[in-house]
Amino acid sequence: MKKTASLITNLLVAILNSYALVNIYINGLGGNMTGTKTMMFRFFTIDSNILLVIASIVTVICILKQNMPEWCVIFKFASVHAVTVTLLVACCFLSLSYGFMPMIKGNNFFLHLFCPLIALLSFIFLEKEKRLKGIFWALVPSIIYGIIYYILVVEKEIWPDFYGFNRGGKWYIAVIAMTVFETVLALAIRKIYNSKGVKND
Repeated sequence: MKKTASLITNLLVAILNSYALVNIYINGLGGNMTGTKTMMFRFFTIDSNILLVIASIVTVICILKQNMPEWCVIFKFASVHAVTVTLLVACCFLSLSYGFMPMIKGNNFFLHLFCPLIALLSFIFLEKEKRLKGIFWALVPSIIYGIIYYILVVEKEIWPDFYGFNRGGKWYIAVIAMTVFETVLALAIRKIYNSKGVKND
């Protein structure tokens, strides 16, 4: 029953996210995101949701093959953590500057709220497989993006500071805050995932 529900939720997330991403590529961005075509890829919202689409498709394939290897679970963990960061930052932080409704209006409804939430709930309640032993890989997408963001926003000043992490030149405060926040979040997701029902091997 859980595997069927997981199959449905992963297919739903992959389809709806793909629809939103293609629509953005064709018609442009909204909310706090501006630009068209390849400019969309500079936003963590877009990158994290692309990662989720790939992870969801891989999960569907593994479910159909009735074989869920450890690397697939870790990959899904990383993508779920990334989009949960997107959800929380958009709804709890960026909404203070741009307003809450623009964060969940149009395509942003799928990218900032619906798909991240469904993916998180599916992962921690329906996809309990092998026990998660660490959180490093969950942090990798944010680490890579953070390095790129620092170089292109702070060092090179090619990108605008669209997340406001370098206000007053105090980017290091954002680094500390986001590191603590994302570490705690990863630990929390792992804790819930590893609760009753998960396999120990």
